[in-house]
Amino acid sequence: MAAEHHHVLSKQPLNAEPPPDVLVSTFLTSNRDVYHRNHGEFVELDAKSYNLIVSSEADAVRLTKSDFALAELQQDFPKRDLVTVLSCAGNRRTEMDHEKEVEGLKWGTSAIANCHFAGAMLTDLLKSAGLELDKLPSPESLHIHFETSQNCEDDSYYAASLPLSIALDPERPTLLAYEMNHAPLEPAHGFPLRVVVPGVIGARSVKWLERIVIRDHESDNFYQARDYKVLPPEATPDTKAEYLKKTPALMEFPLNSVICSPAEGEMLSLDGEGAVTVKGYAVGTSGIRIESVQVAIVPLPVLSIRATDSNLLPEITSSEAYKIRAHASTLLASAWTKATLDEGAKEPGAITTANKHWGWTLFSAQIAVSDDVRQLGKPEVALIAYATDVEGHKQEMQTNWNLRGVAEASWSVVKCRFNSAVP
Repeated sequence: MAAEHHHVLSKQPLNAEPPPDVLVSTFLTSNRDVYHRNHGEFVELDAKSYNLIVSSEADAVRLTKSDFALAELQQDFPKRDLVTVLSCAGNRRTEMDHEKEVEGLKWGTSAIANCHFAGAMLTDLLKSAGLELDKLPSPESLHIHFETSQNCEDDSYYAASLPLSIALDPERPTLLAYEMNHAPLEPAHGFPLRVVVPGVIGARSVKWLERIVIRDHESDNFYQARDYKVLPPEATPDTKAEYLKKTPALMEFPLNSVICSPAEGEMLSLDGEGAVTVKGYAVGTSGIRIESVQVAIVPLPVLSIRATDSNLLPEITSSEAYKIRAHASTLLASAWTKATLDEGAKEPGAITTANKHWGWTLFSAQIAVSDDVRQLGKPEVALIAYATDVEGHKQEMQTNWNLRGVAEASWSVVKCRFNSAVP
């Protein structure tokens, strides 16, 4: 059951997200505040009788052990700590829907969580099952499937697959997790065992894991083959079937940052220093750490700026959010405030092999209100934020529209008003 303060998008199956300001109130997301994303009802599994079945249907791979009890996973394998984000591919879908209607549940900015997980490494389990990593013919040609018997809305079971090259990446600690936030997994989040694939959309981190199968092809489950794909902007409900056949499954989520406080439409008051406090989260791609988050405030309305990207749909370039982002992209460096960052580096499992950081980075900034804004009296303003990672990659200013409304990663824009005359 979702917490009382959650926004519930559907009750059966349960899909819900917490308020954005609650989400970023702590570095680790409490179990109570973790979003719920389901395509069917919870699977009830008994820990004492639980067995994870591991097999191979690929001619090039022969395994020697086929099943593992939960107690084996807990006692016979090194326990690994990992702090990572889990994020629905549809996080921020509402923003894309405001530009042009998209399919799917209309998620806000909280279909994401940052948690501590513990469990056995997938690579350790596969070695114990007899997989000889140094003798694999071509990891790129093999896929590892994760399956559960969950009866879903669009399929008779739930499954996801990863190219073996991703699953065995030594810099990506893919986990078979039996703990979440230092306690056994709860039924809502996959008890007794789930996959956790850092840096990859949550749809691939299968809950209530029952089977692992190595095959020479990708999963044909509905949620791998016919959903969670970034279709080209020309795809429509009538033509999407053909595009789904040739569009690759979405894996890694993009560099992103989101303002969570103040909220959209919130009435603001300045603090004693004449500033507004802005808080949110930033997430790197491929475990690359965040270098900075820049935040600015601009009075509305902004002047229209001619679109420079001809690939963007007219519905996007005519939207207010795009115009605000385009205007913000012309601001002088002095108009931006560099936020204070918290990447939870002291948490066990926060920094992994090769200096990777799979969790989110919280940011906070005190934004001084300029004289231009003060002179407007009771203005409507926009807060804007974007992130840059340590390798110099900058968050994309504008994500192009796609029918499924996934992978939204535009600069974050939140419109607010002051509730009294600015002194």
